[in-house]
This record gives sequence, C-alpha cells and structure tokens, in this order.
Amino acid sequence: MKIINYLYLKFFISFTVCLTLSFTLFYIFSILGNLDEKISFKSILYLSFLNSFQILTYVPSFILFISIIFLVTLLRINNEFSIIKEYLSKDKIILFFIPIVIAFTFIEFNRYILSEKIENNKEDFLNSNQFIDTKVIIAENNIKKTYVILKNVDIENNKIDEFHKYEISKDVISGGGYSNEVEFKDQILKTKNYTKVYDDIIINETDEKVIYSNLEMILVNNLIIKDSKGKKIINFNTNDLIKIVFLIFFYISIFQILFNKKTAYRKNKLTLPLFYSLILIIYFIIISSFKVNLYDIQLQVLSLILVLLFFYKNFKYE
Repeated sequence: MKIINYLYLKFFISFTVCLTLSFTLFYIFSILGNLDEKISFKSILYLSFLNSFQILTYVPSFILFISIIFLVTLLRINNEFSIIKEYLSKDKIILFFIPIVIAFTFIEFNRYILSEKIENNKEDFLNSNQFIDTKVIIAENNIKKTYVILKNVDIENNKIDEFHKYEISKDVISGGGYSNEVEFKDQILKTKNYTKVYDDIIINETDEKVIYSNLEMILVNNLIIKDSKGKKIINFNTNDLIKIVFLIFFYISIFQILFNKKTAYRKNKLTLPLFYSLILIIYFIIISSFKVNLYDIQLQVLSLILVLLFFYKNFKYE
C-alpha cells in the first residue's frame, strides 16, 4: 500500500509539473497572439488565461502522456522503477492506473463541454462593454441544433433587418429559413415574406406567420445566446458507451507501454516505448476526428476491438 501511495505522490508531482509547464507555454503564446487585439493589456492577460485553459481541454491525452514519461524518468533516476516492478504485480499496477484513467476519461469525454463553457466566458467578457447589433441564438435538443441569426437589431425602434435560420441534424444542414421583412413586436417576430428550405426544397410563404417567439433573450448584450430549452441534461447512447470503454483501455494501454519491464531499468532506452505510445496516440487522434455518418458505430466498435487486443497483448506478455 505504501508503494502505491508513493506512486500516486510521484504521479501527482509529474502531472503538476507537466500541467504547469504546458499552461505556461500556452499562456505565453496566447499573450503574443492577442497583442494585436484592440483591448487593454489587462484584458489581454485575462483572455490569454482563458485561452490557455481552453487549449488544455483539447489535449488531455498529451498531458497524460508527458506526465507518464516524466513519472517514468523520475522513477528511473534512482532505480526506484525496477524495485517497484519487483514488488508489485501487473494486476496491482493496473489497479494503480484505474483512478487516473477514470479521471482522464471523464475529462476527455466532456472536453467539448468544458471548452464551450470557457468559450462562453470569453464571449461574455469581450461583449460586456460593447454594443452588439447582431444576435446569434443557438437552440439545441436531442434531435437537432438550430441557429437563428438576427442582423441589425434595433431594440429601441423594434427593428430587425434580416432573419436567418439554420437547422443542423447529425452535422448536416437539414433546413432553414430567411426573411428581410421582419416585424418585431411584443418579443415576437412576424413576417409576410418568408423563404423556407427543407430537404433541398425551397418554399416561398407570403401569409403572415410567426417565425420566432420568446425574444427577451436578445435584450442581453451578447453576440451569441444559448437557448437550452428542450435539451436533456443527460443524453447517453451506445456510441458514448463505446467511447468510454475505448478511452479507458486506451489510457491503460498507454500506461502499459511506458510501464513495462523494459522501461524499468536505466540501461534500457525509452525509444521504442515512446514510439509505440505515440503511434497509439496518433491513431486515437485520427479516429476521434474521422467521422462517417453511415458506418460511424461500426468504426467505433472496430477501434474498440483493436485497443482491447492491444491491451490483452500487453497484459499477457508483460
């Protein structure tokens, strides 16, 4: 038990060092990239701070990877790694991985949500001291995502020049609408000239109709407004389950590669383990960004099978 606690302490030190160095590097480059912005230097520092956190949400796998490398390096300095490998079985070492793996799986699975929250904070900060006459209202449910764009909004005179609507389902635009004759009254948008598009069919409607209601949201001075009405807090499906299982065994496999017997001794080089783990991470990045709507779940299942085989091979022949 003391050895496990010692490993957790070493990992915490490694993770803290790598996270701090990565954040500092991202922060410096973010400041340099924001120097051209027409805002105060204090605002640049704050925006760069948010940008750095947002970048970290994109690369949890990389942060874990360099943390493990740093951990292995620390343990190899005084030959602690070889002693740990002698006293701990491979089952106990995997048990040591599990809490870390679960934590990073949670972060990876929710990284887009975390990034979106940071992005909202950035937008709120940038829009807090300036007038915005264009509004983008985003409404999302479990079936589709709707973007409503209102151009040249004049709240005092109840005037909106243009209304644009886009409906997106499964990353494909499925419908939309447009009008440049909009009547804005009692927080309701009406028009007698509305062009509707659905499944590549264009329909021109000349009868008076309500095209949007509940417009009290546009009173806030933000460019982008989120309307989460109709969206479930929890939306868990088969793809999510496959992804979680994949992430768990993916992270365990990374640990296995860098925590094997060959890396335990200082006389052995880390070149091959680093190469194999990099290949696995590159594979993960490719399958995460590669989406095919028709065979998406089949590809996910295939990826899961491959990573399970990789885990089994490492576990059996360790």
